[in-house]
Amino acid sequence: MHRQPRPARAFALPLLILSVLLIISAIVINLRGGFYNAYDKLVQSCYYSTCGVPTYTIAGHIAYSLMDSRRRDTIDAKPEIDRWISTHESIVAAPVLPDSVEARKNLVLIICESLESWPLEATVNGKEITPYLNNILRDSTTFYAPNILTQVASGRSIDCQLLIHSGLMPMNGSVYSMKYPSVTYPSLNKALNERYGSLSYIFTCDKPITWNQQAISRAFGYDVLIDRSAWVMDEMIGNPAKLSDGSFFRQSVKKLGEDTIWPEGEPRMLTFVTYSGHNPFQLPQDMHDPDFDISDMDLPRRLADYITMAHYTDSQLHTIIDYLRSRSDFNETLVVIVGDHEGLAGDRRDFIDSTDEAARLVSPRQYTPFIVLNSPISGRTDSVAGQIDIYPTLLAMLGLSDYEWYGQGQSLLDPSRGAYAISMMTGEEVGDSTTLAPGLLPLLRAARRTSDAIIRSDYFSNKQH
Repeated sequence: MHRQPRPARAFALPLLILSVLLIISAIVINLRGGFYNAYDKLVQSCYYSTCGVPTYTIAGHIAYSLMDSRRRDTIDAKPEIDRWISTHESIVAAPVLPDSVEARKNLVLIICESLESWPLEATVNGKEITPYLNNILRDSTTFYAPNILTQVASGRSIDCQLLIHSGLMPMNGSVYSMKYPSVTYPSLNKALNERYGSLSYIFTCDKPITWNQQAISRAFGYDVLIDRSAWVMDEMIGNPAKLSDGSFFRQSVKKLGEDTIWPEGEPRMLTFVTYSGHNPFQLPQDMHDPDFDISDMDLPRRLADYITMAHYTDSQLHTIIDYLRSRSDFNETLVVIVGDHEGLAGDRRDFIDSTDEAARLVSPRQYTPFIVLNSPISGRTDSVAGQIDIYPTLLAMLGLSDYEWYGQGQSLLDPSRGAYAISMMTGEEVGDSTTLAPGLLPLLRAARRTSDAIIRSDYFSNKQH
């Protein structure tokens, strides 16, 4: 008599395979620091932030959310934050302009990918690397600070936006835009809106999901995000390929010329986030400047590629600057050009040690430029500062000294400011700590921990911004 197989036997092999897979998964997760850390790392990735549920299932996502919520609920950092802010405000003066100087009411922020300061004013083969920017530096209305220390952390480009927009340091072990996009952030956008009723737009050739740009733009107070879907992909650079800086600026000016985004005379904040300068710095051959050939120079190939790309980005900036200068309200507009972070990363020392020519060009420090065209106070400061100091400087230049949050830095226009900054990536302290006001050094060393607590606890949620 033929017997039917028992159901238990029929499922034995699949259950065994499933058990083995679960054991392997558990081992892998533990090797990565446990379930929470493994999931947390995934959701904070620039490109894999949406992979949490497919990887760990809905149940895993719910478990992670509960664990994360429990960690937030245990935070009681308000007294420590209050003490830091109170002490900082007692030492650092409010970011103000002299009474005789007229503040600007429009802000155009151009964030150049991986642009460092050393290519500016430098020459190769007798030719300037950045002739257009050098010309801007010679303008009588320009304010220039070349020695702005990179202070981004693992969030890189999006950390730069936090530093400049909100005057807050990057978080410890987390990327704020990925884990805390719904937190209340003070910002230049909100300050401008309160003071002038400004609308603000951010232009990027990235997808809205990259670094969670859509959510964090909204948190900063941007009214409109103009992202990758808005552009004609007619000229591509990089890996992965994205819209070139040249096409990006040409199409941006065309949009602005339609007079719906920024009618002349109306207050605005516009931010342009470029991409071409992104690693691996590979400019297509047909886009090279034939009058800027450095192939015969004694330089590492990757460094030569970086220089060539910096020259390219410089050559494209005139498109947006020319448009801004053509407007009748240009005299009311602050135009800011910055590098989002250093670009050479771990190659810096190898480049400097490689050849005499490389050692002549490359700065040993991770400095990015801070250039302000049409500044109410022009000039140049070569003293060391940090990216955290950009926010209060812009508050001053825009006449926003009455905004409640002054940031964690100190205005570059403050004559009492010390020449000192701390890298968030390496922990390196740069400059002369003896130039700081008494009591300020321990605050600077605790600034990142304080900023982390501010963001995690949603400190500003009960304040008006």
